[in-house]
Amino acid sequence: MIRSSLSLLAVLFLCSCANLQPVNDQAKPATLILPHEVSPDTEYAAPVFSISLPSYMNESTVWYADENGSLTSLPNFIWAESLSRALQREMALALSQKEPYPPNQRVEITFARFILLSDGSGLSICELIFSSTDTSEIFPISKVLVKNIWDPEAPASYLKGYQTLLQSTVSEILKVFPRPTSETSQHSQTSE
Repeated sequence: MIRSSLSLLAVLFLCSCANLQPVNDQAKPATLILPHEVSPDTEYAAPVFSISLPSYMNESTVWYADENGSLTSLPNFIWAESLSRALQREMALALSQKEPYPPNQRVEITFARFILLSDGSGLSICELIFSSTDTSEIFPISKVLVKNIWDPEAPASYLKGYQTLLQSTVSEILKVFPRPTSETSQHSQTSE
């Protein structure tokens, strides 16, 4: 009885592994990095607390979508790190400033979409929440559609496409992103 139960468990375990996709050892890893100006002045990173992405974007597979929303992977390319982690880092740097942010403030960004499309464009739809201990401000949903940023016939162009999509998303967020005034920064420094 025990032997047959163990055999059955072993078979079930092996069957459950059959659906796993094999790792492509030839896949080129990449990370999402934006060019940032190096300034001699001190800059303070924005307090980007969290980035939320659709679950399919939180794996190493690099995806693009067609007009119906069907996803296709780029089989020879993978993300070297979590895309949400890369976006959090790049947003914190892109939204940095010369004045420190008050210590009780934080930024949360939720992406409903952040994907390249099969027609060569890229789509980003996100919501920005800026909060402190006493208030929370939700900004209008930011929608960015950038055309001709990558070539599906040349899959290696995906990284440049995602960088362009991120840069355009940052530019859109900067239009509404609240910047602390020097009064707020001085107040936060004196209250510490």
